Formats: sequence, structure tokens, C-alpha cells
Amino acid sequence: MPKINTLGLGTSKICEVKNPHKLIREAIRSGVFIIDTAESYCNGRAEKIIGEVIREFNRERLFIISKVSPNYLSYNLLIEHAERIKERLGTYIDALLIHEPNEKVRLGESLRAMKMLKHKGVIKMFGLSNFPLRDIIYASKQGISLVEDEHNLLYRNNEILRFCLKNKIGFLAYSALAGGEIFSKEYNDILKDVGEKYSKSPSQVAIKWVLQSGAIPLISVSSLKHLEEDLDIDWNLSREDFELLSKKIRI
Repeated sequence: MPKINTLGLGTSKICEVKNPHKLIREAIRSGVFIIDTAESYCNGRAEKIIGEVIREFNRERLFIISKVSPNYLSYNLLIEHAERIKERLGTYIDALLIHEPNEKVRLGESLRAMKMLKHKGVIKMFGLSNFPLRDIIYASKQGISLVEDEHNLLYRNNEILRFCLKNKIGFLAYSALAGGEIFSKEYNDILKDVGEKYSKSPSQVAIKWVLQSGAIPLISVSSLKHLEEDLDIDWNLSREDFELLSKKIRI
């Protein structure tokens, strides 16, 4: 399982980047070793781009996460699609997640397929994304290692995060910047004031809050400049500033 005090690169919009290969390459060279993708991102193109880049690096130092779409969660389909993901990546999958629930397929059936994939060496671990706590509790007894969901200053998943931390399940937080909502004037001034104490930008403060809450933030960037800024995590908010942000910035 990835260490807590780090962040990962989200690739949901990687195909919109002018030079996606270069961005991923520079992220890895800058110390990012967690890369999060899904078969639905660019219709599988994101996985192929990642696969092309990671051939240049020591595979054992990287942690590649992908997600199976909800339409393919029956036992046989899940195994088939996991094999396709592996083929596009050109390597094994460190963690395969179910992207979101499908009420027509029992979670237990999908998890049986995940266990078989792990046994076959296609994946090293498995988990859930965008699932309610009751399903996460059930899946925790079936061997999941990771949960992914939205978590940021505005939209918090505190109950699920607490459960994951208590049960040593990694929690990946997408939309660490709340899709840009965090930068509305109402909130940005608070982030800016706190950031000035540490010579950090509002986005750096918001990402650091997610980290210090116990989650692993997934950042999606469109330029190398933004990547370099967001990767500056070697500092800490004081307890007072963490609590101030928790109190002042919320919906």
C-alpha cells in the first residue's frame, strides 16, 4: 500500500494535455510514484499513454492504479476487462478498483473476481471507488486495500476516511481542489492568508490540508508549472491553521 505522506497523479483529463507523455514523465522524475487511471479515461487511451511512459522507469518503484467501469462487474467480464487493462498498460496492475457500484451485480461476485485476478498475478491488490460506507465495511472483510472517493475542504468524506484509517485501508482523495470551487473569493482569501505564513499558494495549502487529514491526494494538472507547485509538500500546517481551515472552509 502506498505511504500516506505523498500524493498521486490523476489522469482523468490527461488526453486534454498538449504533451501527456512529457507531463507523466516529469511527474515521475519529480518523485510521483502513484499514478491513478481508469479504463473509461479517454476510452482506454490514458492507460496506453501511461504504459508507454513507465517503460522508461523502474517498474517496481511505481504504483499504478486503474478502475473497472460499472458495466463490467460480473465475474467473467471483470476478469476480461482487467486483462485488457493489463494489456494496455503493458504490465501488472498494482491496484484495481471498482469505479462505482452497479446495483445489478452483487458486490461479492465482483470481489471474487478480484481475488482470482490477484491469485493470477494480474493485480497486486484491489479496492473500491465511490462506494457507500456499508459496502466498504463489507469489502474490508474481503481483503480490499484501497478506497478512492472525493475528499477536500469543501466536500469531506470524514466517516469513510476515519474507517479507512482505523482499518489500515489506504484512502485516495480525488478532486483535492474541489474542481476549482475552492478558489472562489469566499474561500481563496482564507487560503491565501494561511499560505502567506508558509510562503505557499492557496492550492498548496488546500492540498496539504487533504494530506494532513490522512488521505492521499490525487492531483490533475495541465502544465509542468502547476505540477511543480502542487508537488511541494515537504512542509506542514500547524494544528491551529489546520483547524482554522477545517472550520472556515466548508459547505
